[in-house]
Amino acid sequence: MTAAPALRRLLAVFAVLAMWGTSLPVLAQLRIFPANTQVGKLSVIGQGWVRIDKTDFPLAPGVQIRNQQNLIVLPMAVVGEYKDLPVRVQWDAQGQIWKLWLLTEGEAQALAK
Repeated sequence: MTAAPALRRLLAVFAVLAMWGTSLPVLAQLRIFPANTQVGKLSVIGQGWVRIDKTDFPLAPGVQIRNQQNLIVLPMAVVGEYKDLPVRVQWDAQGQIWKLWLLTEGEAQALAK
């Protein structure tokens, strides 16, 4: 008789964990960007340089690039891989790109509205 309440509690814990686990991908898609960012189309043109729309910009030495899953990507990993990709950009005081977010399709569509 004591096994039934313990089993119910265990099942309840698993149910809560399952619901929490399924909500994590939804939470990962909601990104809030700083107010001083700009939207553009990214093309990588060389080591340490990117083109936003039709203007070339250097990457700052400590640039932070976040992919669509909001994970940090090393600048050397994006060389030549991206062309006309929607992004949000933040510049430093010297005019170099300091932070860059690669946008998901949903984020890009929300900006187009």
